[in-house]
Amino acid sequence: MSKRLLLFVALGVAIVGLVLFLSVEGTKGQRIRLDGKILKVRTVALDETHTLVIVDFRVTNPSDFPFVFRDANVVVEDAKGGTPEVIPVAKRDMERVFEFQKLAGPKFNDMVAIKDQIKSHATVDRMVAASVALPEADVEARKSLKVHFVELDGKESELLEKK
Repeated sequence: MSKRLLLFVALGVAIVGLVLFLSVEGTKGQRIRLDGKILKVRTVALDETHTLVIVDFRVTNPSDFPFVFRDANVVVEDAKGGTPEVIPVAKRDMERVFEFQKLAGPKFNDMVAIKDQIKSHATVDRMVAASVALPEADVEARKSLKVHFVELDGKESELLEKK
């Protein structure tokens, strides 16, 4: 092959690569998702077999559209790899918990509720809580914890706790 032909092939590959890169970068804001991290996990024993888990987190909406919550759940994986039953706690119930259950500590952030929204390119701190069917010691010895979000249109995002 001649040097000239190799030069044209290399130039063609570079142009195609540039077009692909620009098309992927140009549509990045079109994908609805949440990025972020879990800031703090608090536990309060409700009885000998159930624990209240309160998760404070920070999320960013990198898309060009608002993220409207349809659901936010806590998923706990115990030390043996099992996933116990988890019941979400409503926003109004958490107000009572912080009012009467001083072991829960102070309320740092607002609770996520259905139809709450995070505007495009915004970063917010929020909280979610759930009752887990495990003793407090087992929740503390968990293998992992994640918060699973579902957007109004069905798009899903997750935050995984880093221990």
